[in-house]
Order: sequence, then structure tokens, then C-alpha cells
Amino acid sequence: MIAARVDGTGYILQGAQRANYTVSNVIAVFITPTRTIFMIDAGPVRLNLTYLTPIEVSYLVFSQFTWH
Repeated sequence: MIAARVDGTGYILQGAQRANYTVSNVIAVFITPTRTIFMIDAGPVRLNLTYLTPIEVSYLVFSQFTWH
């Protein structure tokens, strides 16, 4: 579970819902060969979660694609 506290309120950013936490809203997801970016609204705050993915030499064909 990934969570954040904004103005005293707990928000679930990713993972299963839990008691005493509010579910956040995923605004956008961008997938590139080396990154996955989530734009998430947690109350009055917009968060940007970026996950980095290394490219393996044996899978260079995937580096030519970008999904939005």
C-alpha cells in the first residue's frame, strides 16, 4: 500500500482500501519504455508518482513504443 496524509486526512494512492483512509483519484497514467507515471489527486493536492524501469538489451524492440 502506498499512502499519503494531506491536511490530516489519509489517502490511499495505490493498493487495497483500508479503514480510516480515503481513496484517491487517478487522473492520468503515462507509460513509456523506461517510466510509468501516475498523476493522482489526494484531496487538494495533485501527486506525481514515477516508477523507473530499466531497459534490457535483449528487449530493445520495446523501447520504440510509447503508450498514453
